[in-house]
Amino acid sequence: MMLQGGGWFSTFRGNHSVRAIVSPLSRCLRTASHVLDGLDLAHLNVEETIRETLGEDTCDARRAVSDYRDLKTNPGPCAFKKGLYGRFPNFDFPITKPEDILNDPAFAEDVFVKEKLAPVLSRKSVESAEKATKMEMTGEAEDGVEEEEEMEMKGTGNDTKLEETSTKLQRKKKKHHDSDDYDSGSKSASRGFGMISDVDLLWTTARENQKQQVYRATHFLNKLFRFATERVVIVVTHTGFTRSLLLAVGREPYRPQNTELVPVIVQRHLI
Repeated sequence: MMLQGGGWFSTFRGNHSVRAIVSPLSRCLRTASHVLDGLDLAHLNVEETIRETLGEDTCDARRAVSDYRDLKTNPGPCAFKKGLYGRFPNFDFPITKPEDILNDPAFAEDVFVKEKLAPVLSRKSVESAEKATKMEMTGEAEDGVEEEEEMEMKGTGNDTKLEETSTKLQRKKKKHHDSDDYDSGSKSASRGFGMISDVDLLWTTARENQKQQVYRATHFLNKLFRFATERVVIVVTHTGFTRSLLLAVGREPYRPQNTELVPVIVQRHLI
């Protein structure tokens, strides 16, 4: 209700449809649950690449998409019992296909794709192929569709709209979520946006520097113009990434306060 209450939403949207894109870190998902509540959104996406500064600090790592008990691999730096789906059932976390980015000419000169994303996505593709081969040889069945279930999440303290028991999860989920599993008409569905993997593959022990983060912000802008048709986009992200996003579009290196609204008009010029 924050954007609605202050009249901001109707002011900046005009007559345009609106997409909201949210970082997958827990603190951003909690903020988005408050800020976006009640807004008329055409699409709502959780996007891996708009996270806070990558590496070194575990507070900037993310939990896996699946619950810890369902993982068949190392959970990464954040071994929480509940994954993103279990902790934030009001959001969808589709895992995008590597070829959506790696085989797209729009990202051929994208520095972040070349230096960071391509090695990670290529490794994921190889691991997926090896797993499929192993399953075929052993006759092991693929992870199936879980039984429909109702989940009533109770929030405490600063927890957000998870306490809304009216939003009960009554859908079939797969333990591994691909972008094709979602109806293109749903608010969360959109080719290109989502998670790159179940566990966190972007976090490393080496800290991302400012230049690298600007490359990542530029990649997000490329992705935005490639996959989003809306002219108005709300990005719920972090102060550090906001600073890099502003630098990527030639603005001053402003670092906003928590929950601050920073309006920016971006126009793309194709050469």
